[in-house]
Amino acid sequence: LEDMSHESAARAKAGAVLLPLTLNLPQNKTFIVTTMNLRDALSRLIRLFTKQGLLPQPCETKPFLHDTVITGEKVSLGNGASIGARTLLGDHAIIGKGVTIGTNCRIEAGAVLKDNTCIGNNVTIHSGAVIGGEGFIFSEETEAWTRIPSIGTVRIEDNAEIFENVTIARGILSETVIGN
Repeated sequence: LEDMSHESAARAKAGAVLLPLTLNLPQNKTFIVTTMNLRDALSRLIRLFTKQGLLPQPCETKPFLHDTVITGEKVSLGNGASIGARTLLGDHAIIGKGVTIGTNCRIEAGAVLKDNTCIGNNVTIHSGAVIGGEGFIFSEETEAWTRIPSIGTVRIEDNAEIFENVTIARGILSETVIGN
């Protein structure tokens, strides 16, 4: 992409690399796409892949709600969510489609976990946090700023604590990972 060096582009293991026209590369086995506007091209490619249903599915679990889950008032639980033992879902928490939450977690009042977010074990997410929303990268397409779609996901690993009103966005193409 924009900050990729000649050497790293030549070593890329990706099936394709999107590069500026100004970078002169030796031929290798990688399919190289060159463009004048990388962000515009990336935005268009992501939209194309999204239409084709080529989205990451990070959580490898089946829908499940353990008997010991405690839910507050007016909790919203999306289709396909999986919630482990001894987890607390506070009042007005919003759990999106395909979200996985491990065991011994605490999702406090008003926290929002967007679709396909993965939460490990022993995780606390405090009130008002939003996990898995759109990223903050834009492209200037035909004289108007357009958001580049975020098709990545968020994974919060074991023993993490996310404080009040924190926002953690999905990656544009890959996972945003908060380590344990």
